[in-house]
Amino acid sequence: MIFVGPVSRNKPPKGGDHFKNRLILEILHSLGFKVSIIDTSNNLGRIKLVLFLVLERVWVVDKLLISASSASTYRFLENLSERTRKRTSYFVMGGALPQIIRSNSFKPAVYNSLKNLIVQGETIKNHLYSLGITSEVLNNFKHRAHLVGLNLRNSEELRLVFVSRITVSKGVLTILEALCSLSKNNVSCTFFGPCDKDMEQEISNNPYANHAGYLDFYTDPKESYGTLAEFDAMVFPTKWHGEGFPGVFLDAFMVGLPVICSDWNMNSEVIQDGYNGIVLKENNAECLAEAISKIDTDRVWLNELSKNSMASFDQYDFETAKSRIEEILS
Repeated sequence: MIFVGPVSRNKPPKGGDHFKNRLILEILHSLGFKVSIIDTSNNLGRIKLVLFLVLERVWVVDKLLISASSASTYRFLENLSERTRKRTSYFVMGGALPQIIRSNSFKPAVYNSLKNLIVQGETIKNHLYSLGITSEVLNNFKHRAHLVGLNLRNSEELRLVFVSRITVSKGVLTILEALCSLSKNNVSCTFFGPCDKDMEQEISNNPYANHAGYLDFYTDPKESYGTLAEFDAMVFPTKWHGEGFPGVFLDAFMVGLPVICSDWNMNSEVIQDGYNGIVLKENNAECLAEAISKIDTDRVWLNELSKNSMASFDQYDFETAKSRIEEILS
C-alpha cells in the first residue's frame, strides 16, 4: 500500500491532520499492511508525489490511500490513471470539500471513480450527495486516555479552555469579548495552541485570559490530558471555513469537559445541545456569554453535562475506528 498525506515524521504533529494521519498509519500497520509513505508535509514528499504520478502509469498500484485536505487533492486525483483511481481510498480532512467543488466546478465523476471517498460526518456526506457524489463516513477518533475519573466541577471560579490554532477565524475575539462582559462572574479562559502575533497581544491585554503554550496530546498524553482535566468547559466558537470534525471535541470528551461551540459545519453533529455541551444559536459574544453564564450559575447541570461528555467518547475510540477502516479497505 502507498500512503499519501502530511505526517511530519520525527517531529511533533503540526496540526490535527498530521495527528490523525499518524493514527491511521498505526491502524494500517496493526492490520498487517506494508505501507510506503509519501509525506506531503515536506518538499521531498512533494517531489515523490510528482514522480509517483509519472510511474503509476506503468506500475500497477495495489492500494493507494490518500489522507489530505480537500483543497489540494483534486488535481492529483484527476491525473491518476483510471486503473489506479479504482484502487484509491481518499480520506478527506476537514469539512470544506463540498464548497470547494462548487467554487471550482470540479467533476463529480473524478470522486465517484475512486474505490472509496471517506468523509468525517453525515453533514459532509449529505452535502456531497446533493452534488451527485457518493461517500461514506469515518468519524474522527483517538486513543482513549487512561485517567482516574471524572472531576466534579464545583470551584468558585469557572475555568474555560480553548485548544486550537489561536486565530480570528477560530473565534478567539468572540471569546475575549464574552469574557469582558462576564467580568463580575469570576470566569477565565486559558488558550492552548500556536498563536498569531496579533492574537497574542489581544490575549495579553485581556485580564481574564492567558496563553499557556501547547498541549502535546500525541507525545505526552498523560501530562496533556491531566492539564485539560483541570478545566470546567471548553469553548470553541469557530467560523473557520475548513472546519470538519474538530479533534479537540474528542479531547474534551476524554476528560469530561462540556463544549460550548458555534453551530458551524459538523459541530452540532458531535455536540448535542443540552446533553454534552451547548450549541450557540448565534455565533457572537452575547450568546457565548449567556451560555457560559448558564453553566456558571448551575453547577449541577454543568456536572451532568460533564458526565455525558465523558460518555460521548465511546463511539470515537481507536478500536472502533480500526474495525471501520478494516471494513473500508477490504
